[in-house]
This record gives sequence, structure tokens and C-alpha cells, in this order.
Amino acid sequence: MNRMTQTVGVLVAFVFAVAACEAPETNGDGAQAQQAAAEVSEDGPSDIDHGGIEEVPDDPALVEEGEGLFQSQGCVACHQMDRASAGPALGDVTERRTAPWLARMIMHPEEMTDRDPAAKEVASEFAAPMTPTNLTPEQTEAIIAYLGAQ
Repeated sequence: MNRMTQTVGVLVAFVFAVAACEAPETNGDGAQAQQAAAEVSEDGPSDIDHGGIEEVPDDPALVEEGEGLFQSQGCVACHQMDRASAGPALGDVTERRTAPWLARMIMHPEEMTDRDPAAKEVASEFAAPMTPTNLTPEQTEAIIAYLGAQ
């Protein structure tokens, strides 16, 4: 083997070795790797907090509290039960979406719209995105109870 062939062989081996050792691409802060690792299911991205809400409550006291919150927090400005307005109709939303998905969407609408395919699809149908609610998990659970009673 001549010297040129040996040099090329060593260079090719070096390139393959370096390529095998490179770290996966990220945007500098590891967010892309975290995002890829988060499982997206019918409940939404698993790394978005859902306040521990796993099911639609049927407690009449929570339903009443949720109705009050739905009014006082301004949800009625964009949502009606029987028809879409500035936001989607919510009358049967607990039949179409899981409680964890609803909790994530209510508590973190911007993150959900950015990362959840179902939330992106819904958002694409309306002119304005859902605004942040700043609701606690307890308030969110009450609103979900109210939606479930519709």
C-alpha cells in the first residue's frame, strides 16, 4: 500500500470516529432534546403540567364553582357551549378530549398550542390564540367539572 492510500484510509477512519462521537443537535439549551423526549399522546405532551387532574369530576359543588369561574375568568368572552365563537364550542369537549389534555390546555395554552398537534389544529381554526389563564389546578379542575356537566 502506498503512503497516499494509507493517509486517505486514516482520514476516513478518523471522520467516522468523530461522527460517531458527536452529541445530538440541540438549540443550545437542551430544549430540543427535552421536547423530543416528551411523549405526546391523547393527554398532550407528558412534560406539560396537568395539575394531577386525571378525570372529569362529577361533584356538584365543583360544577357550581366551575360555572362561576367560567364566568368570572372571562371564558365566556370566547367560548360558548353550543357553538364556536372566538374559540371552539365546549358543550361536548369532555367527550372529545381527556381531562389531562383539558387541564394542560387550560393551564398552559401557549405551550399546548406550540407543541400539541390537536391544540395546533384547533388554534388554526380561530383568529386569536387562547390567552394564558393563570388558574390553579384546583380552579382548572372545577372548570373541567363544569364542562363535563354540559
